[in-house]
Amino acid sequence: MTSWQQGPPNDPGQAQVPQYGPVPQVPGYPAAPNLGDPQQYPAVPQYGAPQYGAIPGVTAPYPGGVPPQYGQFGDPAYAVAYGPHTPEPNGATGIIAGILSLLGGAAQLLGVIGAIGVLALLSSVKGAADLLPGWYSAVMIVIIVVDLVLGVALVTGGVGLLMRRLWARIVVAAACVLALIGSIAGLVVTNAIYDASPALSTNRGTEIVSGIGGLIFPIVTLTLALLPATKIWCEARRR
Repeated sequence: MTSWQQGPPNDPGQAQVPQYGPVPQVPGYPAAPNLGDPQQYPAVPQYGAPQYGAIPGVTAPYPGGVPPQYGQFGDPAYAVAYGPHTPEPNGATGIIAGILSLLGGAAQLLGVIGAIGVLALLSSVKGAADLLPGWYSAVMIVIIVVDLVLGVALVTGGVGLLMRRLWARIVVAAACVLALIGSIAGLVVTNAIYDASPALSTNRGTEIVSGIGGLIFPIVTLTLALLPATKIWCEARRR
């Protein structure tokens, strides 16, 4: 029968392992181990956190066994490694130049449509060509070609500026210079038409004032496109 050892209160106790005597030796066989002798059995391993030694040929991962301390975002160490944060440049001048370029290109293309309509009217109305000098039709054809080229260039450059393309500044600037030359030439041609056709001179003042006012548009667009702020804004796109 198993005996019990009295434990603390509310504990019925623990069963005691019975003690057995030595096993008798049988003739012709080796002596059996003593079941009651604990030295006959290997030691039971102690469980818990295993203790591992250093791996041969592998050095310590950190000097002194202490991992490096990494800084937080905003520490000066990051500024040294990656450089200071550069704010996004202001693109107001480039955006305005792009919009004005698109508007100027649309005006040039509308001028092409108007010039074609004038030529069609002169050819269809009898006696209308007699009111104008003989070189008028040839000049209008040149104006149509120039306005078409300027319109395409200004629209292309305007879209490029809004997309922050650096080459668009050159396209817009060149188109604005040609537009200024064309506007001045247009004033000269208009004045020559009125001199050759006195019957049309009633609108001379209005046409001249309108032509001078038209010079402001390409001048403003040219200035904004060539500003250093516009160049910096376009170059910042590559970063």
